[in-house]
Amino acid sequence: MGNVKYLLGVEILINRPRREIVYCQRQYVHELLKRFHMENCNGCATPEAVSESTAVVPATSDYMPYRELVGALQYLVGASRPDIAHATRHLGKYLACYDHTHYVQAKRVLRYLKATSDFGLLMNVTTGDEVRVAAYSDADYANDPADRRSVSGYVTTLDGNVVSYASRKQEINALSTCEAEYIAMSEATKDLLWLSGLCKELEWKHSVPLLLGDNQGAIALTAKPGKHSKSKHIDNKR
Repeated sequence: MGNVKYLLGVEILINRPRREIVYCQRQYVHELLKRFHMENCNGCATPEAVSESTAVVPATSDYMPYRELVGALQYLVGASRPDIAHATRHLGKYLACYDHTHYVQAKRVLRYLKATSDFGLLMNVTTGDEVRVAAYSDADYANDPADRRSVSGYVTTLDGNVVSYASRKQEINALSTCEAEYIAMSEATKDLLWLSGLCKELEWKHSVPLLLGDNQGAIALTAKPGKHSKSKHIDNKR
């Protein structure tokens, strides 16, 4: 039968000499561009502009396939494109109250996909005594002018290969960058512990789970999580 090449819209490229597998959705992206009449558009370097509209507006009476487009982008995010996760999460907030401005923002993601249709997830075969389990987290502090909630982002890996990722708005209002980063690290830890448990269930010898962040204050809180005057309010918000 040979190697699998497509699975649920995902192209699987196996390179045995280099011992690697690439998961991408080039064909799906091309079909998406045709479906929304963007096959001749100019590509762009980023999926969203520095400042996107955050206004909540009454639903327009003019038909625009906004929900269909956002749903298609969400499928891409879940399968092989973490690079558009933040932009797609932002677009998903306006499914019930979008206008032409939001639709233009959604089409910008298509322009980005036009320029990066061959992007995907690379999986390398590694050798070693144990599997390295790690997670990377970050936060965008108070980035939404509407409610000033921060956004958490993280990715978990096995031997450097991406296993899971997420971009989601935090449920509480962080009062500082340190707190926002601390919450993001907490979200990443949940997936990290699940991944570590899966390795145990499969009887894989694995490293101690490693969590990586870039905020020294949040790192200090995880290393010494005692009661601190500047962080005790976090307990009151749980």
